[in-house]
Amino acid sequence: MPEPLPPSLEAKWPLGSILIWGTFGKNSAEGRCFHRRCLGAFLFLGVGWLASFLIARFLLPAGSWRNFDFVAMYYLLVGVAFSFIAWAFWKYLGELDELARRLQLEAVALTYLTGFCAFGFLAAFGYLTGWTVNPVWFIVLEPIRAFWLRYLVRRY
Repeated sequence: MPEPLPPSLEAKWPLGSILIWGTFGKNSAEGRCFHRRCLGAFLFLGVGWLASFLIARFLLPAGSWRNFDFVAMYYLLVGVAFSFIAWAFWKYLGELDELARRLQLEAVALTYLTGFCAFGFLAAFGYLTGWTVNPVWFIVLEPIRAFWLRYLVRRY
């Protein structure tokens, strides 16, 4: 069994940033840029949601179309915001060094496999009980990716 490395030679991975953001922190330029882009996307989503709510509530005539317009605009905003976050993550991966990129991609692959298995179990459960799987549950995969990333960085 190999001897453990002295503390001065061990890798210093930022645990908090890995578990909260799923990144290696804001200490690097690419990390700061990715965090700013994500916060901008969430700000865009929040302001857009508020604007679409106010427009649907006060400017559109009452009726079923008012609710449809709000829901359609909300989902459009969600799609645009998360597409931007996906693009920002792709840019972030391109700016990382080889080891960090490999760890991130392994975490994404393991998250995909975890989600695929979980969806299979949920779909089977839904088939048996008449319950449908809500796509919002896919948001739960982001903390799972952070935990996979934490598991992977412990190896290095």
